[in-house]
Amino acid sequence: MLDLLAPVLVPEQGDRLIRTAYKQDFRQREDAVRDGSSWKLERRQHFEEQGSPSRDALRRGDWEEALRLLADRRDTLAATAQEDERRGYAFHRVRVVESPLTPYVQWELHSQRQRAEYGQRIRIVPAEQVAASEDTGPLPEVVVLGGRTLFQVLYTEAGVANGAIRYTDRDLVERWENYIKALYAVGEEVISYFDREMAHLDPPTLLPGGPGHGDCHRLRGSSPRPVRTRSSRRLMPRLPDIDRLDAAEAPSDHGPGRRPAEALAGA
Repeated sequence: MLDLLAPVLVPEQGDRLIRTAYKQDFRQREDAVRDGSSWKLERRQHFEEQGSPSRDALRRGDWEEALRLLADRRDTLAATAQEDERRGYAFHRVRVVESPLTPYVQWELHSQRQRAEYGQRIRIVPAEQVAASEDTGPLPEVVVLGGRTLFQVLYTEAGVANGAIRYTDRDLVERWENYIKALYAVGEEVISYFDREMAHLDPPTLLPGGPGHGDCHRLRGSSPRPVRTRSSRRLMPRLPDIDRLDAAEAPSDHGPGRRPAEALAGA
């Protein structure tokens, strides 16, 4: 278990952004990073995104089609890798994985293994590694861009993207970046993890009402709860779903599109 505790996020100290504003701000800030790096923590075990054909295929239970559609984006991944190299930019992901795997995570790890083949930096940590910071609920979804901006990405209980809270306090941003870096340091490269733990698995079984068919089962970490750490004991208030309609119409956050959009979540 990682001894370092996750820093506290207090919503009142940040700026609440609806989903479209978040995506625009994210793209602008990431595009401005040169000769730098960003760090992303992925904690939820289930997401419900719109606009991803591969994710739609998973939802229908068409596993072969879901994987085929992921394979179709290889040219895009190669172009992203070339652009990152030109900019001197590195985007790191830490994916927390629970056992047993949800159908979403099984699908996502296929996607992330493919990304790693094109040089993306992705490591896996078991949920036990973050247990010290999860006394009252799972860690938030967090992205730190270029050491200057932290986004706490928000979701509805069903896992639909619901905007973000932007933090720019330098001390808070640095402490969260250091926390994610510490997890990355103890994590396992996604390719070796996948080849050992995932390659032999059968396609996921989707049950009505379960992950992949709308609302997910109430697996530990699969639904957002107030975030509190041992260092604070302060509950974060529940945030309103102020852009639920926007989330239903915007492009996919998790599918095989441009990284700034998909960096909201996993695949």
